[in-house]
Amino acid sequence: MENYIQVEDYELWMLIKNGPLIPKRIKGDGTAVIKKPEEFDSNDFKMMEKNAKAKKLLTLVSVQMNTHVSQSVNLLKTSGKLCK
Repeated sequence: MENYIQVEDYELWMLIKNGPLIPKRIKGDGTAVIKKPEEFDSNDFKMMEKNAKAKKLLTLVSVQMNTHVSQSVNLLKTSGKLCK
């Protein structure tokens, strides 16, 4: 799965590996706090879009893997019946 995601979009792979991008702002005392959605600017929305794309890619890969496993199991069941 890792190789597939890296080939599709290496930046998204790094996002999956390192965790989601979280829009933050710096308070007056220098501490970083998570922004509220109404505070998002265009860069924050781009970050959130990348998070959503990473989730989508993980979902697609997961579905493909499950489909492949199901096909393999069905093939094994069919071969077992043929051998009897």
